Amino acid sequence: MKILKIIGLVLLGLVAVALIAALILPKNYAVEVSHTYNKPKNQVYDYVKLLSTQKQYSEWLLPDPNIDVKIEGTDGEVGAKMSWKGNDNVGEGSQEIIALDSNKIDVNINFIKPMASEAKLVYDIMSNEDKSTTLKLKFSGESPFPLNLLSHLVGGPMIKSTTEKNFKNIEKYLK
Repeated sequence: MKILKIIGLVLLGLVAVALIAALILPKNYAVEVSHTYNKPKNQVYDYVKLLSTQKQYSEWLLPDPNIDVKIEGTDGEVGAKMSWKGNDNVGEGSQEIIALDSNKIDVNINFIKPMASEAKLVYDIMSNEDKSTTLKLKFSGESPFPLNLLSHLVGGPMIKSTTEKNFKNIEKYLK
């Protein structure tokens, strides 16, 4: 009986520490990833600005070969919106291009399933002196207490890892 009490107190202590950490951590999170391509800037920009190309490279969409993707508006222009509905691995949501110029693409994301939330993506596309192009992505959002702890411990590293895979996949399609 004494061992159960000790285990219970340890578990209670761990929960208390986790909740205190969640109180201290910010609700906002941001992840930045960059990759350099040995391609001219306009080629990288022209590929990445199209929402439809994500079906080729996005590790967020690829787990469902039967995903239902719809694009409204003119793909690659402000106001273009891609909605998706997939299996449990992919979920459901939409993203919309809200601003773009030759150096930057801003996208709002609205997740519906598995959990409702909003996020923002900003792609910065930069020419380098050696004629290569660096593509940088900043993914940011907000998680309510106590989910903000999971965003910092699990979500951020997962987003970074998946974005790195996406950037490597893009390389296959830049010809």
